[in-house]
Amino acid sequence: MTEKQRYISFSEQQISVFAKPWWLDASCGNENWQCLFFENKESAFAFHTKQKLFQNAAIPSILTPYQPAININETIIEAVSKFNFVELYWKNFTEHEIKLLQKYKFEISYKHTRVLPLKSLEEIYQNFKPSLKRQIKKSEENLSIEETKNIEILFNISQQVFQRQNKPLPFSFDQLQAIVEACIQHNCCKIWVAKNELQQPCAAMLMVYDNDCCYYLTGGLATEHKTTGAMNLLLWKAIQFASLQGKEFDFCGSTIPSIDKFFSTFGAVKKDVLVINKYNNRLQKWAINKWKK
Repeated sequence: MTEKQRYISFSEQQISVFAKPWWLDASCGNENWQCLFFENKESAFAFHTKQKLFQNAAIPSILTPYQPAININETIIEAVSKFNFVELYWKNFTEHEIKLLQKYKFEISYKHTRVLPLKSLEEIYQNFKPSLKRQIKKSEENLSIEETKNIEILFNISQQVFQRQNKPLPFSFDQLQAIVEACIQHNCCKIWVAKNELQQPCAAMLMVYDNDCCYYLTGGLATEHKTTGAMNLLLWKAIQFASLQGKEFDFCGSTIPSIDKFFSTFGAVKKDVLVINKYNNRLQKWAINKWKK
C-alpha cells in the first residue's frame, strides 16, 4: 500500500474538509498533491505541490484557506523544509510547533481570520452591531434567499467582486465547478443566492463545512446591487445554518480593512493564522514576491 493509499484510509476519520483526499483531488488535481503519513503516531499532512519558478513548491491549492495537519510532529516539519519554496497557512497551531518551524529555518508571520464560536443563535444575534441588525431586518423585507446549484451565478458575482478591487479572479470557472461538484457529492457545501423582487441575483456565497466548522469561501455582492444589504442577509443565513448544526462559522479572513471591519459587525472574534514561508535565498524570495504581485 502506498503512502497516499494509507493516507486515504486514514482520512476516513473526522478531519478538516481541506485535508480530505477528494478535496485535494478537486482543488489541485490527483497528481498535484502529496502526503506525509506516520501511522504509528497518527500524524499526517497532505498538501499541494507544484513547480513554481523552476522550484519545487509546497503551496495552497485553489479556494483552500488552510492546509491542516493532523498531530503535526518534527518529522513532518523536517520533510516539508526540504522543499525549495514553501507557503502554508495553519489555523490551529501550538507554541511547540512554532519552535519546530523556527528550528528548520521557516519564516513565520501572522494574518487573521474572524470566527464565530459555537453559541446559541440568540447569543450570536445579540452580539451583532445595531446597524447590522437594522440592515438585516430591512433586507428580509425586500429580498429572498434561494439555495442553488447554479455555479455560473456564483462565479459571475465573484468575478464582479474582484473586478471592483482591480484584481484577477484567483480561480477559473472549471476549478470552481470541480470543487463545488465534489462538495455536493460529499454533502458538505451550500450555495445561496439573494434575489430581489425582480428575481435578479443581488449576492451569492459558497459555504463549505466539515464536522466542526462552516467556512465562507467565495461570493459577494453584484455590482449593481451593492446597496441592497444582500450580503448581510446571506451571512446571517449561513451563521444560522452553522449554529443549528453545532458548528463554528469562519469568515476566512480578509486583508482588505473594509471587509474585515464588515465581518467584525457580526461579533466575530479575531483568530490568528500562522503564515509559514521558506525560501532558498534572498534572490528567490525577491523573485517569488515580485511574481505574486
